[in-house]
Amino acid sequence: MTWLKLCCIGWLLSATLASSVFASDKVIINLPLSKQDPRYDFSHRLLELILVQTTEQYGATKLQHAPTTMTRDRTLQELKRGELVTVVPQVSLVEWQQQLIQVNFPLLKGIQGLRVFMVRKDLAPPLKDLSEQQLKQLPTGLLPYWSVYPLLKNAGFKVVDGSEYQSLFNMLNRGRFDTFSRGINEAYNELEANHQQYPNLSIDNSVLINIPILTVFYVSPKHPRLAERLEQGLLMLEQSGKLNELFYAEFCPDLMRAGIDKRRVIGINNPNLSVEFLTQARQQGRLLDPKLPLDRICQPFVR
Repeated sequence: MTWLKLCCIGWLLSATLASSVFASDKVIINLPLSKQDPRYDFSHRLLELILVQTTEQYGATKLQHAPTTMTRDRTLQELKRGELVTVVPQVSLVEWQQQLIQVNFPLLKGIQGLRVFMVRKDLAPPLKDLSEQQLKQLPTGLLPYWSVYPLLKNAGFKVVDGSEYQSLFNMLNRGRFDTFSRGINEAYNELEANHQQYPNLSIDNSVLINIPILTVFYVSPKHPRLAERLEQGLLMLEQSGKLNELFYAEFCPDLMRAGIDKRRVIGINNPNLSVEFLTQARQQGRLLDPKLPLDRICQPFVR
């Protein structure tokens, strides 16, 4: 075999190895349910940052959106197929954990389990004047496929079914139900996004529902390399301190506005969350502790 042939073979092997190592990951995320749906903004921006952060190890890739919006059940099925969508930020559920790859890293420190009520400004009597039992008797709106739905229902709340995300704000405004529980990370953004259309809506400032709810990245089982990449990127951001910085910069204004320490707290259990995962997240300091001095922590991030 000539020297030239050996060189060509060596070059081809090197090129094949390089293309294998830096094969572009197929990263397709879910679409928000409407233009007024800001719930995925932080998680999607975090995903983009992770992809940039891990370019050296995994190669450059392009973030794409799914071609259509999907219900939770369809999202699960499409994730299993790994074609229309490959990664979704979603509340950790044992059911999903058994069928998909769960990246065991809470994205939002559990803030979505710290829930406040969106109400009408003219609601009487206000929630602060109601006992816990009276509060639970008020009709509260949710979508049946949301993970919080059975939790509130089993806790004794009088739940009214909505048909789609955006219609819930209209139903609340029209008095079809009296309360609409939202995570602190959702409530104020949604109020602002819908203010022009529903100026009579506001956020109650007296009650806090505390449920262990953790959002994670779920990845299609057809794309295990992407799951590994996301976990490595999250660990890198955590170790550099960037992840905490991003979280508090994003959510401190809402945390301070919510005034957690001044609210009456109603705790609700979540049997759909893995106890092992919840315990691990707490031990690793990856959850928001409402008892922390948020005034001091958030001072650099709030004007």
